[in-house]
Amino acid sequence: QSTVDFAVAQLTVMAGVPVAFVAVVLSGGFAATGELHELGATLDAEEGRPALRSALRQALGDPTLELLFRVTDPERYVDREADTVETPLPDSGRRLVEVRVGERLVGAIVYDDNLIPDRGLVEDAARVTALAIDNERLTAELYTGRERLLVSRARLIEATDAQRRRIARDLHDGL
Repeated sequence: QSTVDFAVAQLTVMAGVPVAFVAVVLSGGFAATGELHELGATLDAEEGRPALRSALRQALGDPTLELLFRVTDPERYVDREADTVETPLPDSGRRLVEVRVGERLVGAIVYDDNLIPDRGLVEDAARVTALAIDNERLTAELYTGRERLLVSRARLIEATDAQRRRIARDLHDGL
């Protein structure tokens, strides 16, 4: 009797595996993984590579997805143009997934959790695109440094002009 019960249980399990596989395929469970694989291949392409944000939006199916880059001095998130960006509030319906290269925080992906309910999918995309995001972060950091340099240069010119006016005034008053 127990041998027959074991055989029936074994047949039931073996018959259930293909049924479960078909159910997952029909529900689109493997489609997102395929999209991420395609995203990785797209980022590896030398020519015709789309902008990273556009590629992520297409792969994850969220047209509102945003990329943020972590810069230092001071530490904050910025967008591609090096403008400071605030992280989403908890009740905003938007979520943030940090992007890391090793232990170093290089950016974040902000997405609509109604359009992408599976956070794991965004985390996978973050791992696939981490080096590309780090590359764009470096560009954003260059823009930030350029802005600081321009502000510093303007202050130096202003201080030099003020000093020049003071010396000219002292010379004029002294004569």
